[in-house]
Amino acid sequence: MRVRLNPPADILVRDGEALLLYPEEAIRLAGISAEIVRLAAGPISLEQLAQALEARFGSPEEISALDAATAAAQELGDRGVLLLE
Repeated sequence: MRVRLNPPADILVRDGEALLLYPEEAIRLAGISAEIVRLAAGPISLEQLAQALEARFGSPEEISALDAATAAAQELGDRGVLLLE
């Protein structure tokens, strides 16, 4: 599966945070979620996403990096931020 950013009307990324403006709402993200937005600017596989997040933030404690990346991507997809293909 691949994920990519659902293009917002406008985006501001600064100091580890992202503000995405969609017609329905503004979404503010920080930390791992903001990094996922940055990485998903172009399509990226969940495996590549997991590797990049693990390299940046370290390994999650009680779940695999792939499972953690999948859960985070699904949550952002449910919020309309990511498109899951």
